[in-house]
Amino acid sequence: MAPYTTLLLSFLIAFSLFGKDIAFAARHLLDIEVPKLEVPEFPHLPDLPKFEVPKLPQVPELPDFPEVPKIEVPQLPHLPEVPKEVPHLPEVPKVEKPDLPHLPEFPKPTFPTIPTLPKFEGHP
Repeated sequence: MAPYTTLLLSFLIAFSLFGKDIAFAARHLLDIEVPKLEVPEFPHLPDLPKFEVPKLPQVPELPDFPEVPKIEVPQLPHLPEVPKEVPHLPEVPKVEKPDLPHLPEFPKPTFPTIPTLPKFEGHP
């Protein structure tokens, strides 16, 4: 377990010190020979034709536009000033409730009684 811990710690240290280039860090910290990958050479690509951007036609200059006349806003008639304080409203008189005619009393409803069952005198 210890070699794996050492290896893990060294990779963590290498990652924190050297960023993403862990192979370079592992080579220097652990003295491990990491073989370099050989990249095969690509065949020479033919020269691509140069793409020329066509020149855009020049935009003709716009003629001078005449000045727009200013529109005068007509003055509104003078509005009356709104009072700052709200005038007190008159008190509303209290309305007395009329007496309702006396309603007749209804008889109280009577419910039938539930007969009681006789006690069972056997086993308690």
